[in-house]
Amino acid sequence: MWAAQPERLKRDKRSILRIFDAPDNALEEDYPQQYDDEPQWPEFNDELWQHEWYLKDTRSLPGLPKLDLNVLPVYERGITGRGIRVAVLDDGVEYTHEDLAENYDPEISWDCNHDTPDARPNFQDHVNSHGTRCAGEIAMVANNRKCGVGIAFGAKVGGIKLLGGHVYDLIEGMALGFAHDKSNFTKEAPNITWRDVQHIIVNTAEYIPLQANKGWTENAAGLLYNIRFGFGLMNADAFVTAASTWMNVPPKSTEIILPKDFAAPRNLSTSIGTISVTFDNATGRIRYLEHVEVQVDLGYTERGVLEIFLTSPRGTKVQLLTKRNRDKSKEGFRPWIFMSVATWSEDPRGMWEVQILDTSPLGIFNSGSLNDCKLILHGTEEIPPHLKDGPRVYNMNYVRR
Repeated sequence: MWAAQPERLKRDKRSILRIFDAPDNALEEDYPQQYDDEPQWPEFNDELWQHEWYLKDTRSLPGLPKLDLNVLPVYERGITGRGIRVAVLDDGVEYTHEDLAENYDPEISWDCNHDTPDARPNFQDHVNSHGTRCAGEIAMVANNRKCGVGIAFGAKVGGIKLLGGHVYDLIEGMALGFAHDKSNFTKEAPNITWRDVQHIIVNTAEYIPLQANKGWTENAAGLLYNIRFGFGLMNADAFVTAASTWMNVPPKSTEIILPKDFAAPRNLSTSIGTISVTFDNATGRIRYLEHVEVQVDLGYTERGVLEIFLTSPRGTKVQLLTKRNRDKSKEGFRPWIFMSVATWSEDPRGMWEVQILDTSPLGIFNSGSLNDCKLILHGTEEIPPHLKDGPRVYNMNYVRR
């Protein structure tokens, strides 16, 4: 039997990365240009439709990158989200809003903070509009001459209110499990799993529109990956096309690899600079990787100066943790799991290496110790059907469409 005192948790809402909040090393090409002579599309009469550059191609010059999500061809097939139900776990949804009311689904909505069916936000706090904004981006009503158009404007959307008060494990569990049996992933392919969805994204996201940005690397399975953009820009038309004929990936296997010749604690300091931990996975069963996790238990006098890198047996090196100038915590990582998908589809057999670096500025000294470290591999022993035809082939002319 196991029991524990409920602990209040802290959950933060995501927001837009505004230019004045951007990191010092951000590039100009990360932020799309806006032009006064945007082409007008006749498909919808909603007043803000012409500004939804992420749903339609608004390029005014042919040499500019294609930054929309290629959704219009999906609409032309008659696929608008109809028959799909989407729940937004957030601070509530203003379901009486005239651009949401028609698409609101009370059956998949609940206020977990107060255990009531009314999922409206607390209007006393102006920041409690995040869930409503997310719901609108998903399922704003189309062709009502108001606001904009949701990306799946035919879908039904619900609100699960989680961030409207104190959050405990019980409340979070209630939110994550509420009405879980009343939805599926896609109308076009209702039998695909959450893992299939990830495989489809990896194999249909577009690298070309974002290629001018730094940080792209090709892993040993021939997939292009960027620490900021993942596998590229979502391509809705390609995703739906792939999903319509998709064959499910094999069952997932998980392996936990302990470090080789590791004696705890391993000391690290500004003067030492770097420590490395190796993992021998020569006899592993997994042949085709999905997620890789690195769990560390590490104490340090200033957590924000640490960086962590992972190198796969096939030579793919990915940064799991960057330095963070505002992270002055002395708590370290006790324990903490870092995850990466950069080595997706690689063969994980062989020697892995984890490097932990101290990047303290000149004149500052920090120290600590690594008490434990383990590698957790997720993937399949059998080859996924879509890989039988060989590595992915990228459409290098995508931006010319």
